[in-house]
Amino acid sequence: MQNHQLADPATVPNDPLADSATARTPDGTPGRAALLSFVWPGLGQLYRRRTVSALIFAIPPLLAVVALAFAAGDGWQVLAARLLLPQVALTAMALIALLAVWRILSIFDARRTPHDEQKASNRRSMLIAVVLSALVVACHGYAGYFAFALFHAGGEIHEPVGTLPSPSPDTPAPSPGGPGQPSPPPTPAPTPAVDGLINVLVVGTDREQGGALNTDTLIVASYDQRLNRVVMISLPRDTARVPMYDGRIWPGKINSLLARTDNRPDDYPAGGMGTLLAEMEFLIGVDIPYYISIDIPGFRRLIDVVGGVDVVLDRPIHDPTYQFTPDRRGFDLEAGEHHLDGATAEAYVRSRHGVGGSDFARARRQQQVLLALRDRFDDPQVLFNLPNVLDAVTPVVRTNVPLDQLPDILEVLQGSRDAEQRNIVLGPRRFAERIPPAEINGLYALRLKLDEVAALSIELFGDESHYAPSAAGGQ
Repeated sequence: MQNHQLADPATVPNDPLADSATARTPDGTPGRAALLSFVWPGLGQLYRRRTVSALIFAIPPLLAVVALAFAAGDGWQVLAARLLLPQVALTAMALIALLAVWRILSIFDARRTPHDEQKASNRRSMLIAVVLSALVVACHGYAGYFAFALFHAGGEIHEPVGTLPSPSPDTPAPSPGGPGQPSPPPTPAPTPAVDGLINVLVVGTDREQGGALNTDTLIVASYDQRLNRVVMISLPRDTARVPMYDGRIWPGKINSLLARTDNRPDDYPAGGMGTLLAEMEFLIGVDIPYYISIDIPGFRRLIDVVGGVDVVLDRPIHDPTYQFTPDRRGFDLEAGEHHLDGATAEAYVRSRHGVGGSDFARARRQQQVLLALRDRFDDPQVLFNLPNVLDAVTPVVRTNVPLDQLPDILEVLQGSRDAEQRNIVLGPRRFAERIPPAEINGLYALRLKLDEVAALSIELFGDESHYAPSAAGGQ
């Protein structure tokens, strides 16, 4: 009988069987393990039959994804609003960085092969791990850029409004009355609670050639979640000689009130925007705790970065006086459906001359574009372009909406997509009449019919209207 002794594979040079055996180690190849842990931390460890390590690396990212899914359950817009809060955005950036480090550790741990004696294979797996780690840094860097863009926007767009001082006991209060003489509204609360009725004053600002800042767009946008109804009320820019909340009469047009009161703290201690907000509360007869101010010339870029807006035009517009640029004059748009880019949308909300043009038609078009812009934020493409959208929003939008309440407000407003809509312009003949030019230096100006405004306020807001008999009787 012959005695057969097995040879040591290590002593047999260039033995292909030995190389094959080493390549197929029971715990898998290191390069493939690194790739799997790039896909999801812990998968590479599981592939290499290291169950405990797989669980250790897999569970934290899984918890992060579950938390993200929970936070995004009300829509990405609400999630983005939460990230406008500095502390939330900074926490998100820190977690994004920690998760990147965790993924890189998982990649390198997965390729770790104590028993691998093939230097070439070890070098290959190291190169794979380095490349995959670079991809992790790039992906998480982009996610961090999203969070930073929201952090920066939150700090820029939030602008608390001044409030009216409480009257002293010696100051006589304006006498409340019936329709046409509304009682002054309460001082706007800095952080009002979200309830059944959300009212926002939308202010569109523009500068004349001489540099004067005008508020050529004044829209009270109201959403009643109990009735699932959106109401938009525009006050024409040429409305003049309006009674003020403190008993005075504003001598000029309403579109000059913001600029002329902003630097007169002795007469108007709430500042320009606080005074305008209180005045609109007084005229419309309902609490308006929030405002959003939009710079109309900067509005063009915002429309472009969200991909334009869709509108339906009932009557054609032929305005030969509208000037796009020094070399381009005239704005024409036929009736029907249109997709507007930024320049055309700006003309759409500013043109007021020629066929189909007037301040009142323009006010209706402004309401239409605001609703169309709201609908654009349902498009996932806007999410992927969010840093550019925020870059366009930051210079042109200001609001006093408390950032910690914005997610709750947006969550409520999600229901406004299919709400009943009412669009109202407080113009002639029902709500206003022309002031004789001789009484106002030959200017075109309108005087509100406050009896009709009061009736509208009660119709829309019921007992919450300051014009309601119950409100007047309680003062």
